Amino acid sequence: MMQDYPKLLTSAGEVGYTMYDTWYVFSPAKNNVKDAAACVAKGIPSYGAAEAEYNFLNWTNKVLEHAGVEIERETEKTNGFAFGPKVLLDP
Repeated sequence: MMQDYPKLLTSAGEVGYTMYDTWYVFSPAKNNVKDAAACVAKGIPSYGAAEAEYNFLNWTNKVLEHAGVEIERETEKTNGFAFGPKVLLDP
């Protein structure tokens, strides 16, 4: 696993890392609907497909806001999430 890689290096090896806010790099879709609902009931991230899709689409909106673009946000929730504009940036 990637977190075990530094353990394989000798003392001569150098390891660097970069840290980002969670919203920027982490949004797994690992839980089924039942387990995701149980997580939501506990007040923790669901790590379900709906949340992963929301985070994927919301990532672009946040990046655009950081660049100075004004994004109009939704207030009405669909499946527990207030989806904003569904913008996809493609290189």
